[in-house]
Amino acid sequence: MSTDVTILVLRIAVIALLYFLIFQLLRTMRRDLRRTAQPTAAHPRASWLTVVEPGHSDMMRGDEIPLETVNSIGRAPSNTICVNDDFVSAQHAILSFRQKQWWLEDLGSTNGSFVNRHPVETPTIVAPGDMVEIGRVKLKLGKQD
Repeated sequence: MSTDVTILVLRIAVIALLYFLIFQLLRTMRRDLRRTAQPTAAHPRASWLTVVEPGHSDMMRGDEIPLETVNSIGRAPSNTICVNDDFVSAQHAILSFRQKQWWLEDLGSTNGSFVNRHPVETPTIVAPGDMVEIGRVKLKLGKQD
């Protein structure tokens, strides 16, 4: 009789443990979903790139390109910012707003990306007024205060 009671208690303990683990899993998933749903970085009111030197692209000096939170830059038409210049790779760089600042990341382009004439080898902060070079095209980051 004591063996039957022991087995019953063990079964109830295993079931209780399973319910506890499921509860913990659901609680963790809910917390992660809440964290993901909250925006990590607010987009600035207005930011843009001004074309300073169009190179051999079809851009015009003085053109202002409005920025999204994430901007792909390259020669391919699928990019957010399409730069039709022979020195620009199809998927050249990413300009993104995170941690309350702009970051430029080169995507392994042939001719590289530059911020204020410094090569971008790792994700690099770009501040308003900084010069971004993609191929022969020079762009200046602008922001409305």
